[in-house]
Formats: sequence, C-alpha cells, structure tokens
Amino acid sequence: MKMGKILIASFMLALNVYVAGNTKEPYKDGTYSIVVSGHNKDIKIDTTFKGNSIVKIEAKHEETKGLGDTAINQTIKTIIEKQSTDIDTISGATVSSKALLDGVKETESMAKGESKKLVDIFKTGTYTSTVTGHNGEMTVKVDFSTDKIKDIKVDHVESNGIGTAAIDIIVSEVLNNQSLAVDSVSGATVTSNALIMGINNCVEQTGISKEVLRKPIAVPKKNEKAIQKTVDVIIIGAGGSGFAAATEVVENGGTVIILEKNEYIGGNTARAGGTLNAPDPERQSKIGVEDSVELFYKNTMEAGDNKSNPELVKVFSENALAARKWLSAHGTKWTENVYQTIGGLWPRSMDEKDKVAYNGFIEPLEKIVLDKGGDIILNCKAEEILTGADGKVIGVKAVDTRNGQVYELTAIKGVIIATGGYGANQEMVKKFNNVEGLPTSNAPTSTGDGIEMAVKIGAATEGTEYIQIHPHGNPMTGGLQSHFAGVIKNSIYVNKEGKRFTEESGRRDTISEDTIKQTGQVMYSIFDSKGGFYAGVLKLKNKEDLINKKYLYEADTLEELAKKAGLDAKGLTATVSHYNKLVESGKDTDFEKDELEQKIETGPFYCVPLSPTIHHTMGGIKINTDAQVINNSGKIIKNLYAAGEVTGGIHGTNRIGGNALTDCVVFGRIAGKRVMGIKE
Repeated sequence: MKMGKILIASFMLALNVYVAGNTKEPYKDGTYSIVVSGHNKDIKIDTTFKGNSIVKIEAKHEETKGLGDTAINQTIKTIIEKQSTDIDTISGATVSSKALLDGVKETESMAKGESKKLVDIFKTGTYTSTVTGHNGEMTVKVDFSTDKIKDIKVDHVESNGIGTAAIDIIVSEVLNNQSLAVDSVSGATVTSNALIMGINNCVEQTGISKEVLRKPIAVPKKNEKAIQKTVDVIIIGAGGSGFAAATEVVENGGTVIILEKNEYIGGNTARAGGTLNAPDPERQSKIGVEDSVELFYKNTMEAGDNKSNPELVKVFSENALAARKWLSAHGTKWTENVYQTIGGLWPRSMDEKDKVAYNGFIEPLEKIVLDKGGDIILNCKAEEILTGADGKVIGVKAVDTRNGQVYELTAIKGVIIATGGYGANQEMVKKFNNVEGLPTSNAPTSTGDGIEMAVKIGAATEGTEYIQIHPHGNPMTGGLQSHFAGVIKNSIYVNKEGKRFTEESGRRDTISEDTIKQTGQVMYSIFDSKGGFYAGVLKLKNKEDLINKKYLYEADTLEELAKKAGLDAKGLTATVSHYNKLVESGKDTDFEKDELEQKIETGPFYCVPLSPTIHHTMGGIKINTDAQVINNSGKIIKNLYAAGEVTGGIHGTNRIGGNALTDCVVFGRIAGKRVMGIKE
C-alpha cells in the first residue's frame, strides 16, 4: 500500500456545544502533546482542553491514505462530538485508530492532572537486549530506577565515527528527554534502528508499555535574532579536508569555526578505509618497488585521461609524502604494508592502522582544533556565502537544521569550502553525468551544497561531468566493501557463470563498466585463506555477521563456495584452475593483471559479491595551486578557498584509488595556510 505524505487531521468543538450542568471534572486549560506509534510511523497528537471540554484535536501522521488517515479523522470527529474517549476503534484500521485513541486518553489524563508519571512504574534493575547492528551483534543494557532510565550502555562493533556517533546521539537524547521518540541518525540508519529497538525491548521488559515514554524530543530554543560571531576563518564541512585546513589555521594562530550540517563530524572521510597514496621510496624499496614524484604525477594524469589541471596535479604529487608525514606527526598510525589498492595502479598505498579513516584523519585533528580553541557547530547548514561591495568574501549565513536558528558569521581572513562532492544528490548526478538508478557509497550529506553556493557568487567549475563509479559496492546497500573484498594480487573477479571478465588491477571505471555488462550487474571476488589472511578478512570481528548477511561467503571447497554464492561451480573451478597455471607462469595472458602473487588453492575459500556504486565526483569548484577559488573571468574570488572533493581539476575523468585522502590533506593544508597568509 502506498503511504501518504505527512497529513494533519484537526477537528474543533463549536462553543455552542458546551452543555450547562456538565458534571465532568474540569480540565486544566491548555494544549497537551504526546507521540504514539501508528501503523506506519509515529503520530504526534496535540489535544486542546478548555473548561470541561475537549476543544481541539490535531494529529500529524503518515498513515495510509484512504485507510489509516480516514480512521484517524473519524476517531477525532467522534471524540469531539461525544466529548468522550470511551468509543470503539475503527474496523479495518484498528492500529491507527487505537493509537490515536490511546494518545488522546493520555493527554486527557495530563489535562486532569492524572497522567502516569514515571514514578514507581519501572522494575528497578538492568535489562538487556541483543539486536543486530550494521556490523554485527549489539548488546544494549538499560539501567532503570523506579522513576527513570538511569543509564544505557552498548556493546558493539559498529564503525568508529559513524556508528559510534549515532549511538552517542541516541543514548544522549533518550537519557536527557526520558523519551523513546527519537529519530534515526542520518547516514547511520541501521545502527540507529537497532539501538532504538534494543532500548524499546528493555523498557518493555520492565512490564510497562513503551508508549509511556513517547513524549516529543526537545528542540533547542530558537532566538528571534540571528546569532552573530566573528572569527578569522570559517570552514564549511567537517570532513578530512575541513579538519586539515582547520588544523593549519589554529596551529598558525588563527581562530576558526567549522560548520557541519550533519549531527556528527567526518563527512565522506568517515566512510573511507584510510588508504592514502604517496611515493615513499624508503618504504617501497623494501618490497622491491621503485617510485617517484614524477611517476606519481604521470600515473595521476594518465588515469584521468590527461583532463586534469597539470599545475594542480604537480602540487598534489609533490606534497603527497609530506601530507602523510604531517598526519603521522599529528597522531595518525599506519600499517607497515605498502600495496596497490583497488584502482591504485601502482604499489604506493598505505592504510591507517585500523583501516578506518576516521581514526587517523578525523579524531586526532579534531582534538587539536578543539584544544586550540576552535569551534565546531553541528546541525548547522551553510546556505549563503556573504560578500562585500567589492565582491570579497566576508562570511557565511547558516541555519540550524533542527529549529531554523539563523547564524550570521563573519570571517576576517576568509572562508574555506570543504563540503565534499555531490554523489548523494541524484538530481546533480543526472544533470552532470546522465547516470540514474545506481546506489552511492557517499554520506547522505554529499549533496553538492558547496558547489552551488560558490557558483551563486560567480565561481567557475571544472570537470563536473566526471563521476567515478566504484566496483566494490555492496549489491544490497551501495556501501563500500573493499576492506574485506580481498587483495588484488591474490584475488580474481568472476561473474555469475564463474568466469573472469576484467583486469583486477585495472582502473575503477573500467572494472565498473565491465561489471555492468555481467549477469545482474554483479561480480564476485574470489580468494583463499592465504589471500584472506593477507587482506585481514580472517581477523574481522564481524566476519560471522557478514556471512549471515550474505555479504561474504566461506566454504572449505570451491564447489561448496559456488553453491552458497549461487555461482556456476564448473565454471568457477575451471577458472581457478586456469588462473593458478597463470600464476605458475608468472604472466596473466588473459587480462594482463599487473601482479600474480599466490595461487587460489588453500581452503577455506571466500567470495564477496560486489556491484558498482557512485563513489566520487571528480569535478567541482575551480581552484588554483593556492586553493583559491577562481571566478568565470579567470580571476580569484578574494578570501574564498576550497579543498577536497568539492573541487575539480585534480583527478580528471577518473580518480586513482587512494588519491582522495591525499587530495584532502594536501589541499586542505594549503587552504588553511594560505588563508592565514603563509606562502611557502
């Protein structure tokens, strides 16, 4: 059935309905509110009482049109006409009408001063519920006193930065409001819903209905006047490039405000695996690999079909190693392994030690920024870049996404746009690339806001027609699975028929294009226990959960693996046998794969289904080598800078795997230093 949009049902009592001699106990005049669970979603009920009468009932809901909404309308009308909640539910829409009726009854109790308070209604103690989160099992423990939820503890394996932020936000809202009427956190829906379910389960174990705890969550009070602040630098976006820039600002004596429209920091960087490319001969020589700044430049230009800005790529290549060393000096820890990531084209990739970019690229820099007096404003969406009469940027107008509070922020030295790309904005994706229907690995906040704001004040764009589709997407969710999809030199990609069809060490766009041509637009990464150990799959804390969700398959034989994954067993075994002979020969005569390290022969064997997902937008705001934004006349827009995925000109038509975080740090640092007047 089709759900409707948010509907509002409202009925009022005509004053001439008041009956002389009404013997009902008088209500305390006012409007009383409650949130209850309907058939589709929550229903917010506002009931107005005056004297002895129920004067008005208003219900905001998303119940099914023609059924649930009709039942709600009829129930409200009957309550108003009869001035009583002692009525029947509506047949065929019992859930909707009963929810409405129970909610009005509770507001009636509130108006009479008889509402159930949270006094002696809980069974004291700690109650536990185990639910399934995004990465695996989540154990929720809720501690109750007689009158409130005292504490909530969560044991989990959710991702640091996204999952942990959602858990912290929801736990805080439930405890502070003593309410279960919390929303899921944007970008962390699975984690949020699992935790909310776990808390609900614990409440019900105390023997009371969860409806007792359905009061609306408090929204911060809005000031009538705009909040005004003045700092040296305003940065829009709290992702990798934003924090790199902010760190340079505060370490060079500047004051900074970072605006983030989401409820938590990290942006797309929080979703990354922590892979950074840089030519590092000292480390690479240990594995027999030669590299240089010149080769890195050449690879980056050629991978982007020479559509990049050579000057930007030169700065990018020359500062890559310095970026990694700068991160190390600021607290980032690395694995010792140097390798070639998917679409990396050369063995120069290094991973943050946990393969979680948030841990190494966000957390350490956030601490530095806050310790040095920086300000981070969450739930705050920049809407306009402010300019003076001479066109120079002077600040930002922003709005609190919860209550509409306006901020008017002045930047003495400049504004840095670090809002990321537009991969989660389907309209922009279609406009620039004519791509439809593909999922995205991007954060839901990657909607191109920064590009649009800059364009409104005359900024030029570059390469917006280029978008990267990553071949390592989850076929069900669109999220990236590179961290457990095997290592290129020890894996093969096959189709549903069990046959190889592409070069595993090739460009991401090529692999994605080849995958789209296969049955179901899905490919399967195949590797054995040796390859799995090398890729870290055997060490995954949530391996069993991945297997249960069918994101990963494991079997002792190839035949059994094929059966579990739905592949052609004869095709797969023949392909692996042939591939092993290629490994013996040391040359891939089929697809010219760069490196053949190990045979696929030692069980258990693994299979990871993968499909293309929108991953990176190569184009954006046009900048120069000082990260200054360029206008349509080719001149700089004074005091405006940009860094990271929001910019264009660095990656051309196709970004090399592992180059995004390098880009964020290199140009984030440059923007932060240049806005502070530091020219190296």
